[in-house]
Amino acid sequence: MEIERKWLLKAFPVGQHKTHCYIFQTYLASYDDCEIRIRYCEPALDHKNKPVSPYKFTYKSGGDLCRNEVEKELTAQQFDELKRTIPYPAISKNFYTYEYDGHTIEISKVDDDWIYAEVEFNNKLEAINYDFPWPSLVIEDVTENKEYKMKNYWRKTRLKEEI
Repeated sequence: MEIERKWLLKAFPVGQHKTHCYIFQTYLASYDDCEIRIRYCEPALDHKNKPVSPYKFTYKSGGDLCRNEVEKELTAQQFDELKRTIPYPAISKNFYTYEYDGHTIEISKVDDDWIYAEVEFNNKLEAINYDFPWPSLVIEDVTENKEYKMKNYWRKTRLKEEI
């Protein structure tokens, strides 16, 4: 179960980030009730800056604050085979992580256009009571705004669908 909140931001926070990578992700399927994506991250490091597989396959159920998520590593060959089936460009993210008060805050600049932050939680109550550490950067909480779900952004910008 993934329990996560999301904020649209004006800018990145000033201060030291923990990790940085470039992410390229695209969708094999995207519906209101689920999504299946593949992702490549370079360099691929975990929260302790140790190398991990840069290729991921992810299934997510529909939902806002809480949803099911299954993530599996892919080989480079598996990733390339799946990527070749998708005739649309991947979403690019300039991705940073920050540590603040016991939480990892993931902040991405998407397609060199807009910035958002995500924080995962252990339970729903913790998520609801969480105060984002840099409130002056927040444009709005978009946890329940379907326009800012990456699958819908991909559908709107790659498939040219109305969302």
